[in-house]
Amino acid sequence: MQTKNHISTAEGPYAWHALAACANADTDLFFPKLGTAHKAKQMCARCPVRRRCLEEAMQQEAGKNRTRRYGIRGGLSPLERIELAAARAVTDQ
Repeated sequence: MQTKNHISTAEGPYAWHALAACANADTDLFFPKLGTAHKAKQMCARCPVRRRCLEEAMQQEAGKNRTRRYGIRGGLSPLERIELAAARAVTDQ
């Protein structure tokens, strides 16, 4: 099933979504089957708002375990975002 991402028309605090490399991409790309995340990560690597996207993901997922994190966001997989959150927690101590 292919669905289009409709964030390109976002307004207000989410207006930055329109600048994302994935703004008009197939959303299925960011919910890959095991071992196929490289295409999404390649798109994220050249995205001008990758850091902002990652920070939004980290804020939205704060305190959630791996089973509550989905897809490639800000160029990172759910496991990579868990590792980043853990590293940040150590740094904050």
